Amino acid sequence: MAQTYFPFDSGQGADVKENQWSDMAQHWLETGVIKGKLNQLQVYADSTGMQVKVKSGQAWLKGHFFESDAEEVLPISTADATNSRIDRVIVRLDWTANTILLAILQGIPAVSPVAPALTQNTSRWEISLAQILVSANVSTIASGNVTDERFPTGFNTPTFFNGWVANSPSYPPRYWKDSAGMVHFRMWLKDGASGLNVVVMNFPDGYRPIVNDVYSGANDSTTNPNIIYHITTGGEMKFLKAFTAGASITLNGSFKAGN
Repeated sequence: MAQTYFPFDSGQGADVKENQWSDMAQHWLETGVIKGKLNQLQVYADSTGMQVKVKSGQAWLKGHFFESDAEEVLPISTADATNSRIDRVIVRLDWTANTILLAILQGIPAVSPVAPALTQNTSRWEISLAQILVSANVSTIASGNVTDERFPTGFNTPTFFNGWVANSPSYPPRYWKDSAGMVHFRMWLKDGASGLNVVVMNFPDGYRPIVNDVYSGANDSTTNPNIIYHITTGGEMKFLKAFTAGASITLNGSFKAGN
């Protein structure tokens, strides 16, 4: 067991490592573009060739600060002759190289192209600023081919584990975050395992609580009408007590997002 503290000018708390600072600082602000600073890293195209432009702005990535104080021009690779592709303009935190830089994440040409996945692991963390549609055989990027992704809005659809599925397509499970950083979830589910510590879903980074918290859900059963579950700081939603599931269960709640 250890008690850790920092930063201080002297003593044990003076020897602060990068990973310790990141662990601490990521709780100060949510990972993403910092709103209201400079031009908020807005991405645009203006039909001036195979390129996009990123306006000035700031971002916060897992406890690390990034600023671009002037407009940057990023080249887009040559279009495929047959199929379209989708590229992404990203901010990339690289813990191995000790850098945070703007970059283009190139997609794969296809009849129905999809945006390339972001890397978010212990070596590299990427956030998307925009999607760029690179149509087949084009020689310039038009303004209408840029889709802003800096500030995600709307509902998110959970990925469930251990057999849980939506009870009705008319009431799809969803979670979302409001402007105050509160995450809300509404889930009407069926058919899953209901044992102790069974994981129902995992909230992604940016939608995880500051502290572990306990919730009560409703079970469509006269035998076990109440469900006790918790959501961990790692994002796991799991049962704290085994129960016999009825025809459906309802899990609703809210919490303050921590990172």
